Amino acid sequence: MPRPATDLKHEELLRILEEMLEANVNITARAVAVRHPSLASASAITRQPDRRSLLATYVAKQRALREWAQRTQKTSKQNLAAQLAKKEGQIADLREQIRTLVESHLHLMSLVAESGGIRRLRTFYEQQRSLRARLALSRAIPPELLDEDE
Repeated sequence: MPRPATDLKHEELLRILEEMLEANVNITARAVAVRHPSLASASAITRQPDRRSLLATYVAKQRALREWAQRTQKTSKQNLAAQLAKKEGQIADLREQIRTLVESHLHLMSLVAESGGIRRLRTFYEQQRSLRARLALSRAIPPELLDEDE
């Protein structure tokens, strides 16, 4: 007659498996049994379906993590530096594009305001509150079109 399990949620087993995964220690039934306070042998893990399933899950996780780590090690530092430089260039280009768009937007709005269209602009921005808020954050809207509370 088998003894009743004391750790039905396998909390101790999960803790040990997590520690082994984080420390990159080979996860085997034997290695887990050595670390577990109440499981004396590897067969105590492999015999019980829930424990065997947990072990298989963590072995698969460890295999996937090791494969991922190996792939990233193959990427050379020069390649990573080149990718970083390319991304930084793209960011600089996007920032310049935003600056250009904001400047042109402000200029067009000031032309509309000069030609007497400020009332139309004010009506448009009153109807488009979310747009007005985003434009105000990017400083792309003239102060005379902002409410005093913005």
